[in-house]
Amino acid sequence: MNEEERRRIEALIDRFTCDDIESRQQAQNELANLGAPTLGLLQARRSAGDAETRARCWDVILRITRVEKRGDVELTALV
Repeated sequence: MNEEERRRIEALIDRFTCDDIESRQQAQNELANLGAPTLGLLQARRSAGDAETRARCWDVILRITRVEKRGDVELTALV
C-alpha cells in the first residue's frame, strides 16, 4: 500500500466519528469494498479508537473476512 492509499483509508476511518450517520455508513461501505488492503489499519484503529470507531472497524473487518459455508466448501469472502 502506498502513502496515498494509506491516507485515504485513514480518512475513511476518521469519518466514523462524523456527526452525519450517512457519511459514517458510506465510509464503512467504501472500506469494505476496498477489501483486504484495509485490514491492518482497521485492526490498529479497532484497538485505539472511540466506541463508534471500534464497532465500525470490527464490522468492516468481519465483512471482509467472513467465512461463508456452502455445502462442503468454505469460502473466505473478500468483499
